[in-house]
Amino acid sequence: MNEQLPNIVTNHESFLSAEAIALSIPQEIINAIEKNEYTDEDFDYLKGEAYNAKKIYKSGDIVIGLKGESGTGKSSLINSILGYDGIAPYGNDGEACTAVVQEFRKPRPTQQMPFEAEVFFLEPQVREAALREWVIDFWDSHKSGPDDHDDEDYMGEDFEEQLESGEGSATACDAIHSLFSDHEECRDLESTKNFLSTTTDRGDPAILGQMKVWMDALLKSLGVESSQVVIRAATPDLLQDAVAPYLAHVNNDRPSPWPLVKLVRSYFDSPLLSQGIILADLPGTSDINKIRVQATRSYMGKVEYTGVVAKIDRAQSDLATNRSLVEAYKRKRGPNIFMVATYSDSINTNAPGMIDKCINMPGASTGDVKELSTLKEELDTIKLDLQTFEAQQKHAKSARNYDLLDELENRCNDLRARKVSKLNKSAEICVRVRNGKVRKALVDRHYNMLKHEILPVFCVSNSEYMIHIIGYDEEHLPKMSVEATEIPRLRSHIYGLPAKRKVMALSHHVKYVLPSLANNLAMSCSQSKLKRRDELKRIMNEAQDPISMEITQAFNDLLTADILGKIGKIKIFKTKVGYMNAAKAKLTAYSQWNSGTQKSFCHHKGQWKTKKVGRHDWNAEMLEPLVNDLKDNIRHWEDISDPLGRTLSEKITSILQSLITRLQDTAGPSRGVLEPFFSELRIQIDMIDGLCKTEAEEVEKGLGHIRQCMISSEDTEPCYFVQAMSKTYEECAALTGGGVRQKRFEKLTAKITQKGVANPFQKVHDKAKSAAQELIQHHIKAFNAKVLDRFDKLHAMFMRLFKTDQNDTPEAKALREQLRKRLPEFKARIADCGRLLEEIKHT
Repeated sequence: MNEQLPNIVTNHESFLSAEAIALSIPQEIINAIEKNEYTDEDFDYLKGEAYNAKKIYKSGDIVIGLKGESGTGKSSLINSILGYDGIAPYGNDGEACTAVVQEFRKPRPTQQMPFEAEVFFLEPQVREAALREWVIDFWDSHKSGPDDHDDEDYMGEDFEEQLESGEGSATACDAIHSLFSDHEECRDLESTKNFLSTTTDRGDPAILGQMKVWMDALLKSLGVESSQVVIRAATPDLLQDAVAPYLAHVNNDRPSPWPLVKLVRSYFDSPLLSQGIILADLPGTSDINKIRVQATRSYMGKVEYTGVVAKIDRAQSDLATNRSLVEAYKRKRGPNIFMVATYSDSINTNAPGMIDKCINMPGASTGDVKELSTLKEELDTIKLDLQTFEAQQKHAKSARNYDLLDELENRCNDLRARKVSKLNKSAEICVRVRNGKVRKALVDRHYNMLKHEILPVFCVSNSEYMIHIIGYDEEHLPKMSVEATEIPRLRSHIYGLPAKRKVMALSHHVKYVLPSLANNLAMSCSQSKLKRRDELKRIMNEAQDPISMEITQAFNDLLTADILGKIGKIKIFKTKVGYMNAAKAKLTAYSQWNSGTQKSFCHHKGQWKTKKVGRHDWNAEMLEPLVNDLKDNIRHWEDISDPLGRTLSEKITSILQSLITRLQDTAGPSRGVLEPFFSELRIQIDMIDGLCKTEAEEVEKGLGHIRQCMISSEDTEPCYFVQAMSKTYEECAALTGGGVRQKRFEKLTAKITQKGVANPFQKVHDKAKSAAQELIQHHIKAFNAKVLDRFDKLHAMFMRLFKTDQNDTPEAKALREQLRKRLPEFKARIADCGRLLEEIKHT
């Protein structure tokens, strides 16, 4: 199947013309200066500005991460997008087919074979730390046992159930079995469990030493050098076969190094990848295996665009899908997300009532409803006719009327063929109707979050699309057309992302950079004389004075009213006592658990799961009253960038507008000489507005992190409450002997009810306050530096107007005159660029 490549805007004649003009203007300025033997500070400055104006685009590929739960079809989706059957591994029945982040990239310049891959392993110290963590996790789940004679041993927990539930020990067994399945001790999961059961203490050095020897031998056999392996292949199938063991355990008889792999990069030729796009297949973040979850979370910082993938029947209601969309948007703040709903072909129009359901589905168009109603009537007619002919066949057979029997059989076959055709047509319409309903629901749900942007939603069928890729015979036609699978539409969207970035960069360049270059040229080559110089200089110098004060005031107001003012409730004595009492009640319940279970939870900082008590997060449960008190107060932190950005912009814009007015009033008859500078000030007003927005978004991200550290203990390391409790948890885990449950209860209660700054709830407040103050001070300093740097450049540009050309050589005067005469032409060509880019918007 040959698909036509999508049309991209950067191939449009208008874009290419605008790009050529934008590059030619600074080059012509450079050429004019370099051809002249004379040079001075003004010409050197102007030439430097022209060289900067030649840099339109930022280099770098676009990383697109496909994120979703295991079994949603991410790997199959990549195969469809790239048009390869099996370049990404895919499984059946919703199983996870990769435990490692896999990137798909265009070929490297030094590539020796058509298909190559690089496998990047964890660093040696990290690999050894992983082994130790797995052994400890297994010990805590299966070996910690009772501490006193009153407690019941829980070592008999069903390992298979624990593997299903995704406990830490299951991750440990899964990883260790994969790595060492060629050793008798780890030939299967049960053997691995028995092997780990021989540990004599937490982090048994003998077991760890043995596994380190095995690990080093495995890596040596794979040819790992400097934590890296390169794989080369002639075909995509051969590459995937070679890469598969590094992504997941595919053969129980052979070891798989995937638990030690942090990234796999596959390189091959593809029209889409050639655009500078990197597709990343990310393991599910609600996976049963902690390693897969950690791999995705650590990689997300590199992702520029996120494609959230979910099965179409869960796309609207799945909480994890909604959370992924929100997190992806807030990480980048902009139209950086799209949604892919897979299995769009999962409609059986033969099922009773399905066509009626689609006819009555909200959002179904009048045309679709009419066509489905007609098809339903025709299918009902065919059903009745078939029943009639089949009854006549029975009579003909009884009467041995074989001629009639043959004729009736042919009629039945014709009807069955018509039935299949009608069902396929009705399925196509039902898919379209259901897709439209899902798409509208997702767009409506996220419309406000995306600041009134439309969420791109693609309802795709990977399986139907791959039938077209692989090929089919006339007897087994695909149920959907290529277009109906929506893979071409999704590919076109992704294919156009680099072009979209280039258009945005060129538009910014034409709107701001080139006019600024023209302003610099006008002022560097000006021969006009300014009057009232001292007064103008004084006004310019005074304009900078209030900037730092205004910026600092805006940030400090935010800190006082919107941050510290919102979390102050935590430290109120009466409120804090309520938190303590609620936490003490939780601890009373935990004190009834057997000591081995308690010890496991203490070892894992209050967050663990066993068969007996299920999954619990002590920290989240003790924090619940605090979270309920704070969540409404600090919810607006999620959108703090809009008001902060406006406040900063208004303050700085006001200073610049006032500067323009004062300079215009003071310049009098010389006002025309200052026009290029006024033009530059107006450009800077727009650019500083964008700078304010970007800075405010960074503040919002920082506050979002502080918010998570205050109210979420899902990740224990950054959680303020867990940090305050960490030492106490360690001490409780170390307690042994008779009555150990009561001892733990008393120690934990003493910590929770501790007075003063050491109280965990007080610590949450104090750590948040300190982090917020540090965040705001950082942004005050950084933003002041950015804005004042722009003012310094404006000041230097302004002072060029006070230079005279009395000492110019004839060559210098001629060059100034030459460049000044070309200024109207340059401005006209910049305007042409803008017009050409406008044309693109209407194509």
